[in-house]
Order: sequence, then C-alpha cells, then structure tokens
Amino acid sequence: MAFFLMSIGHINRSWRACGIALRSAIALGLHLHSENKEMPNMSREIRYRVWWSIYTLESILSVMTSRPTGAPDEFSTTPLPIPFDEEQFH
Repeated sequence: MAFFLMSIGHINRSWRACGIALRSAIALGLHLHSENKEMPNMSREIRYRVWWSIYTLESILSVMTSRPTGAPDEFSTTPLPIPFDEEQFH
C-alpha cells in the first residue's frame, strides 16, 4: 500500500502506511536475527527480505517528508539478505 501511494504521489499517506507496516514488523520481531534452528533457511531469508524492504522504504519516505525515521540503524540485528533469486533457494 505504501509503495503504491508513493508511486501515485501521495507521499504523506505513504509515510503513514509504511509506519504502520514498520511497527507491525517490529511487533512480529522481523527486526531481530532469528536463532530458531527449527525454522527453514528459506523462511528465515524471506523474513529478512520483508524487514529490509519495509525498513528501506520507510527510510526513503522519511527523507522525502523530512520526518524522523521510525527505526534507528542500531535497532535492527537482522542480517542483509543474500544476493540470490528466490528460485535459487531450493
């Protein structure tokens, strides 16, 4: 929703929608490195990609609107995603 709103020029609405997504991701613990050994690597990688997508979009929108970011850099322990396509995970 936030990406769509940004693409049609509704930057303030996009910032608000992305803020909700960011807070929801934090509530789910997507910003934390997963130590769960039972979680498949593919699932773990998808969680990392979702977190970094939301985080990056929120950072861009914060700069565009001159508002503070909702998650400082020190807040996340999630590693960066691996540079492979999802089809190559199997």
